[in-house]
Amino acid sequence: MNACKSIADNISAHSKVFYPFDLEYYESIKHYAATSTIFSVCSVEPNNAADVAIIIKIIRQGQVQFAIKGGGHAMNPGFSSTTGIHIAMRRFDTITYHPNNQTVDVGPGLVWDDVYRALAPYNVTVIGGRFSSVGVAGLILGGGYSWKSNQFGLSIDNVFEYELVTPNGTIVYVNNNSYPDIFFGLKGGYNNFGIVTKFNLRSVPQNQVYGGCLYYTWLQIDGVLEAITNFQVKNTDPRAQILSILAIKDGILGMDLVVFYDAPVAPDGIFKEFTDLHPIGILHSRSLLSIVQCTPGFLTDNLRGHIEAQDKNAKEALIKLAQQAKPIEMKGNNIAFFGLTSTGESTMLDSLLGEKKAATDVGETTLEVISYFGRNFVLRDIPSRNDEVSYMSMQYISFFKGLTRRLIFL
Repeated sequence: MNACKSIADNISAHSKVFYPFDLEYYESIKHYAATSTIFSVCSVEPNNAADVAIIIKIIRQGQVQFAIKGGGHAMNPGFSSTTGIHIAMRRFDTITYHPNNQTVDVGPGLVWDDVYRALAPYNVTVIGGRFSSVGVAGLILGGGYSWKSNQFGLSIDNVFEYELVTPNGTIVYVNNNSYPDIFFGLKGGYNNFGIVTKFNLRSVPQNQVYGGCLYYTWLQIDGVLEAITNFQVKNTDPRAQILSILAIKDGILGMDLVVFYDAPVAPDGIFKEFTDLHPIGILHSRSLLSIVQCTPGFLTDNLRGHIEAQDKNAKEALIKLAQQAKPIEMKGNNIAFFGLTSTGESTMLDSLLGEKKAATDVGETTLEVISYFGRNFVLRDIPSRNDEVSYMSMQYISFFKGLTRRLIFL
């Protein structure tokens, strides 16, 4: 908490710090996959590189656990989420096209849908993601396959320069001449060399494309697998690409196939084997953005919408609980033990009490706030950080609101 407060006191007015049960907090930590979201001590949203430098210096000085979220498309908890200080880059949302040198400045808080939409009026694009809702920063720093990679390489091959805040809080501009070693390291190095606050990317011409999303039932899978194999062996046109996804929908195995050709019309017969199987869906001339947004990922549009609705319901429930819950009055020295499941907070509590009282056996976990009263202190065992269901209780919220500076993180 001290690091969060120090950050709030030192950053500019354009940057913000949000705490649990602030209305903006959930949106700040939210990820594309609900399972990737972890509740952090606070979420910091910097607005400029100078504030990122301040944040990094404070975190470094306090040796505080932190994580950085760009577009929030990471599928695993802990990749861009944390129980410590969460840095959300969503205020870095600027897209600037430079026609004089055919480059584009892109903020790391964007998703590729935003970038393609902004560049479409100029009839240009950049080498970016193939799926809707994929973040700019994670894709580029991890390599980045694009629908145009056969022609222009990976996303990382098309970066001219990075604005980077280094681990010691220095703002540098990294290109192949200024810092060649760091420039090389960022090619797949993710955020291990600092926090990127701006990408300068090569732009390429972009008009209408041809393609669409096709769906095959389980009865057609053998045929489409043969067609995919033939396409991979025979196709020599760098503008033609396919992306196949096996998925279970409503308990039934099927296959989604995204077909892409980088021109308004595809050569005759290039995708004939796929269309001859009579899939659901049609191929036609369309925008690059529409191809990206038709791509189903590992979910159907209906299921994705269902998950987003569940996310919204969970957020509304938390806000309602937070508004209704009254802080628990606490007197004296309150020491709360708080951490991930099976990291030893209950065991440490037992050792301080001198007897076994907390849930420490195999399969046991703390599911509610339990208080142990001493002569001049109170020890409080709190549900573990990854038992997220426990956070939906009135008792936990009241307890959290009652704490001031008495919380110890383990």
